[in-house]
Amino acid sequence: MSKGFYCKMLQGVVLSILTISAFVLIYFTVFEIDYHNTGGAYMAVSASTIKFVNQWLEEGALKLHFTCYEYFDSIEFHSLSERYPYVSYPSGSTFLIWILAKLMGRQHIGISFLKHVQAVFLSIEMLAAAFFTCCLLRHSGFVRKAENMIISVATAVFWLYLPGTAWYLSNILFADQVVILHIMLFILLEYINDVAENSRLIVFMRICKAGIIYMGVLTDYYFWIFAFFIFMMKCIRFILVQTKLKYVVSGLLEYVVPVVCGLGTFLWQISYTENWIAILKKKFVYRTGGEAAGSLFENFCAVYTGGNTMRGAHGAAFYNTRVPEGQRMDGGLSFRGGNLQYF
Repeated sequence: MSKGFYCKMLQGVVLSILTISAFVLIYFTVFEIDYHNTGGAYMAVSASTIKFVNQWLEEGALKLHFTCYEYFDSIEFHSLSERYPYVSYPSGSTFLIWILAKLMGRQHIGISFLKHVQAVFLSIEMLAAAFFTCCLLRHSGFVRKAENMIISVATAVFWLYLPGTAWYLSNILFADQVVILHIMLFILLEYINDVAENSRLIVFMRICKAGIIYMGVLTDYYFWIFAFFIFMMKCIRFILVQTKLKYVVSGLLEYVVPVVCGLGTFLWQISYTENWIAILKKKFVYRTGGEAAGSLFENFCAVYTGGNTMRGAHGAAFYNTRVPEGQRMDGGLSFRGGNLQYF
């Protein structure tokens, strides 16, 4: 091993210690998380995760074909289809929480377990943000090592203090929160894979990236869109640098194979659900505004542009609202000193 390798390892260890220390200091002292309170806006989202995971723990995930249901098993239901299968989203987020619960020997989970898992996810996301910034600055050559370290940790801390992170991600956990973990790890692995010079490291990064892509596809549709644009950018890059055909094929297969495997797993899972095509079609029409009066384009813009923008502004507004220290409207999160309130 070269001296440069050990220097990079030492820098990584120091960066990890500083980032995790900052996370612990902020998350467990500045933020006040109520680990025993599900109450608050979007509480149904976390409640659904708890419900789905507990179904798998009680009845067996394989027996349910890794499908989530709106109702637990009961004598009033004569078949699984009567329990309203939830197939409009892939169940990768439920799978991840279920695996963690099984590893920890849990027979049942509650909101406390879910919020502690989310704390672990947030710490990993902070590390991903810090390491990505560190790698980017190191290869740019604009700053020295000490400055690089400070900027990297500061970037991760800034991300943790964003309204969506502090107010939302600290309390809510479902597919659209878990996918952020996959996105941030995907970005980091993609960058390291591009700049790495060690052949063993490149192979390891490609294996890890394939796993992240596979789980991301099974978690949220947003990852599908993100991975598609990364794939297109990679194609454009191969064209610009005039890469040999065999390297183009092997490079693109890094994305195609895990995506196909993920889609195949999703199709296998939902194929056990009666009328799954009709269910997905109905959900697509509903979520794109197709059921409302007016054109599909107008409704789509109203739902995804106006609606989501207003919800984002709503969260940011409450992030900047001053409230008495420790006071909550119905529980969740507040800052010590009183300038953040989750409700």
